[in-house]
Amino acid sequence: MERLTKRELPESPWRVEPAAVERTEFGYSGTAIERLAKFEDILEAVLEEQGRLGPKLEQMRIDGKTHSYQFKEMMGKKLMNAHLLALFKTHGIMD
Repeated sequence: MERLTKRELPESPWRVEPAAVERTEFGYSGTAIERLAKFEDILEAVLEEQGRLGPKLEQMRIDGKTHSYQFKEMMGKKLMNAHLLALFKTHGIMD
């Protein structure tokens, strides 16, 4: 992956090459904006999936299906999503 954002020093603000962001009549576009939008789409998808998995897993617990393949697969997804969300929080991407 080619990094679009760069810093001169670790404490410097982030910068991006002018060609990666273009001002349009409706706002901004360009490579950096497209990548940010895709990243935000992924984050939204992880949050939505995490919200759906909780109730499904709870119902499976109530139904006594905690040893099923489906339960274990869903629990693995929930743990993976939790790890991703923890990384986002650690890096200040979300509260």
